[in-house]
Amino acid sequence: MQLHFEEYGKGDPVIFLHPGLETGASSFQHQIDYFSNRFRVIVPDLRGHGHSYAEDFTNYFQQAALDILELTEQLHLETYHIVGTSLGALIAVHMLQLNKQNISSCTLAGIMLEKPENWEVLNEENAHRSQLLMKDQNSIHYFNELHMKNDWKTLLEISFQSNWYPFEQIQQLQEIEIPTLLIAGANAEFDTKYLFSHFNNSTFIEKAVVPKAGHLVHHDAPNLFNIIVEDFIHRSVHE
Repeated sequence: MQLHFEEYGKGDPVIFLHPGLETGASSFQHQIDYFSNRFRVIVPDLRGHGHSYAEDFTNYFQQAALDILELTEQLHLETYHIVGTSLGALIAVHMLQLNKQNISSCTLAGIMLEKPENWEVLNEENAHRSQLLMKDQNSIHYFNELHMKNDWKTLLEISFQSNWYPFEQIQQLQEIEIPTLLIAGANAEFDTKYLFSHFNNSTFIEKAVVPKAGHLVHHDAPNLFNIIVEDFIHRSVHE
């Protein structure tokens, strides 16, 4: 698979990993404009999204993480920062467990730290909403245009399975000795629910809540998100 990416600016590399059913360019325009003045911004299309054509979605998080790690080798990046949101954050979690030498810092936005008690019900409701989306003609046209030849419906169906979310891997963040920022929107109930009760013994993990923002913090409050992440990246290098 040939991973498509775009890059902007000069400086320390920052790799932005987008949410599901988006692309690097469609999701991170506010971040590209802001960070490219100070950093080398790299925005790939994840496996099966946008211009990154793929047919194999098995073991998706692991394979997508390996795709990004292969890209860093192709670009000869000795060190780099990761900023992942939603699906991109879950892939970043897997990258942290696969590569502990080259990642300078990692920002994880919009993830659940623990499996909700009513997870099966929540996941069934999400699957129902996704099935309606897959039948909506306006949505079909939009996603067909955005994802080119990729089978975005099959990609979306990954989340229909009750065991798709990598809660076990997220719990292993406690053992990661890389500066990591967990950031969530105040209006995202399940992203914030366990934020301040988990990983309190880790000296490598910081936490932030952005007011008046939901699950996609970088969309809902881009200015504050950018300031918080830039400050975190700066401190992770200079402290």
